[in-house]
Amino acid sequence: MPKRKSRNTAHKRKTIRYHRLFGAVVVLLIAAGGFVSTLAWYGISYGAIVDFSFGGSNNVRASYQLFAISPLRLPTIDNTHVFIRNIGSAGITVLVTVHAVNAVVSSGYYTYPYTDTAQTQIYLAPGLGYLITFYLFLPMQASTFTLQVTAARTLDFSSITALATSSFSPIHPSSPTTLIYEETQPNSTAYVLTQQD
Repeated sequence: MPKRKSRNTAHKRKTIRYHRLFGAVVVLLIAAGGFVSTLAWYGISYGAIVDFSFGGSNNVRASYQLFAISPLRLPTIDNTHVFIRNIGSAGITVLVTVHAVNAVVSSGYYTYPYTDTAQTQIYLAPGLGYLITFYLFLPMQASTFTLQVTAARTLDFSSITALATSSFSPIHPSSPTTLIYEETQPNSTAYVLTQQD
């Protein structure tokens, strides 16, 4: 009989320990969920609101005159502009990227190498917009070339509120974010904008 009692007592103690551990885990999960919910609410309510597109208001580049690189001539380097703004309540750092097809791009005129992707990081203060310049040229003469822009947030770990606003602030592309240019005639150096999305 004493052995059976001690077994029951040990079993009860073990069960109580598991129940306490389970209760502690549940409390921690509820606290963590509440903390994340509060951060999300704060970030969405008081954070940045970012939108971006090529050009600004009505100044998307309509045409280019581009000579491709060749053994006898340097290429024509020209530019394109991306407009980005923050209409929210908090500042945010954003990484703006331009992708190119049949062209190469860079974030600076003398910033080499020119590749099919160029990036620049910019801090957007509340209520301000910026026109960012990217540079491009054609590595070979092509019948079309395409430019596309994307933007992504950079997390700010300087404080809990900064982390909340940088994590949960929305970034909305506004049209156009893709530009397609075509030659005006075969083997021409003149390109016109034929599609913008």
